[in-house]
Amino acid sequence: MSDTVSFSKELEIEFNEDCIRSNSLVIMSITDTIFNPIKGISVYYNHFPVQNDISIEADSIIKRGNIRIVINPEFKDTILTGFVLAEGYAIDTANDVDLQNTNNVIAKWTGKQKIGWPIMIWSLWLAILVAIIAIIGYMTVWVVKTFFLEQKRL
Repeated sequence: MSDTVSFSKELEIEFNEDCIRSNSLVIMSITDTIFNPIKGISVYYNHFPVQNDISIEADSIIKRGNIRIVINPEFKDTILTGFVLAEGYAIDTANDVDLQNTNNVIAKWTGKQKIGWPIMIWSLWLAILVAIIAIIGYMTVWVVKTFFLEQKRL
């Protein structure tokens, strides 16, 4: 299993004709529950890293995208909870939320990370080590029997 937890969400944003004419813009932010950026997570939009803000321009009726959040393994066992905030420029609503205020929560997210012990990998390494030692031991016994014991009989 990978040691890095990530989760993603596909987005489909629909803009109306007025948004397209006025070159509207929505900026989405991934925050914790007190509206601060979270240190130790990485945010990707359409497979490209972003700082924390995702700017989406209204240049077509339908915009599709993918948001992915990656949690740093250094967090150990944790549950992270936060919000997706939206700020609109010439946009009235997003996800049925009026965008006239600051810190407009349009979604809530939760990520859980539990660090486990990779017993299967360790068992495989141990089995390979034992096999290598057995092969070296077998070859040593064969060399001793073949060359040294055969020469004593002659």
